[in-house]
Amino acid sequence: MVEPALDPGAIRFAIIVTLMVLSAGLASLPPARDFRVFLGAAIMAGAWVAAIALSKFYDNWAITSSFFVLDFLYIAGFYWLSRPQENDLPDAVKERNWAGYVAAALAILTVVELSHALYTNDFALRPLAVVLLGAIGFILLWGFARGFGFRTAAVFALILLAINLMAVNFFILTANILTLTAFFIIIWRGGRGAVRNIVSWSRAILNRPPPPPKKKEQAQRLK
Repeated sequence: MVEPALDPGAIRFAIIVTLMVLSAGLASLPPARDFRVFLGAAIMAGAWVAAIALSKFYDNWAITSSFFVLDFLYIAGFYWLSRPQENDLPDAVKERNWAGYVAAALAILTVVELSHALYTNDFALRPLAVVLLGAIGFILLWGFARGFGFRTAAVFALILLAINLMAVNFFILTANILTLTAFFIIIWRGGRGAVRNIVSWSRAILNRPPPPPKKKEQAQRLK
């Protein structure tokens, strides 16, 4: 059996996670100081490390798809990152939309994972799982309706249905696409802050005034 940590897919994910953490780390430095994106990258990197640990413990890479309960913690984290603070300007609130998009992608992933568990397993708590799935779907649709209108919520419901139908035959592919979506949203946001910092640092270096002359040089000039 191939070790999950050495699986080519896991290696590709490791490269993406590294890029995400590096871009978010650069964005957290001044002058951008976007520490929220660094926290988001830490959450997703921690989720990936947890997936590796679980797969090695159970000796099965696919076992991580059944641990959808952990996704609720990640969703709560990104929901907290997307919440506006008191006296926030509209632009500041808009700048945090990326965290809401990540939370939405993870919420869809949770629905897909829970639906897949219902499709493929027969367990005693299935009625509870069905109720939980219905509650999650209702919360998502109600949130979209409150934020974007009922027409957008209806479109989202159709997209969610299509994703679930796709997951019936292509579950791993669907889960990977949703996970990569969350990663690339953070990379995009972190990349913006990183580019801003690099440009600012470059301008500071290029426009830096020459150092003042030493005392001996000043004395020679006076002579």
